[in-house]
Amino acid sequence: MYEVVFRNPNCIKGIRNYVIMARVWWCNFTVQKIFKMETVQFKTNIKCSGCIATVTPALNELVGKDKWEVDLLSPDKVLTVPAAVDEEEIRKALEKVGYKAEEI
Repeated sequence: MYEVVFRNPNCIKGIRNYVIMARVWWCNFTVQKIFKMETVQFKTNIKCSGCIATVTPALNELVGKDKWEVDLLSPDKVLTVPAAVDEEEIRKALEKVGYKAEEI
């Protein structure tokens, strides 16, 4: 994940969280700085959008809204979260809603 700091965030109305996880060239704005965020990844058994909907409340509460992502196209269904979050807490939160997470 990359954190993008905008010179004028008002020019991109509608985007509340200024963390962009992929291509920034598509939007017509000026980027001041891009910082690499330290992350931790987990192999999970989250398989579909329904699974995402189930884990969203737990992960949003623990990690923060829009600060985590699951790559459903990866064979390992990789969950990426900021490194500042305790790995054991992630595992417990997912187990509580019926999913598994193994740190990669």
